[in-house]
Amino acid sequence: MAKQASAVQAKTGFIDRIRQFFSEVQHEMTKVTWPPWEELKHSTAIVLFMLVLFASIIFAMDNVFSTIVMFVLRLG
Repeated sequence: MAKQASAVQAKTGFIDRIRQFFSEVQHEMTKVTWPPWEELKHSTAIVLFMLVLFASIIFAMDNVFSTIVMFVLRLG
């Protein structure tokens, strides 16, 4: 049974498999529930805010640790 399936798949051309793939993708995309525009804007704003927050925290920690390391290296 598995040999038959692989033989049939080997006979189909590369272009036919690409067409089938995109056809299946298009079919699956019709099943997706997309969020309303307002919810999408709100979620995007939250993600951008968190990105800026974490970038600021990492920047501050990097500066603090750099200062500590430079201080320790100057002692030696």
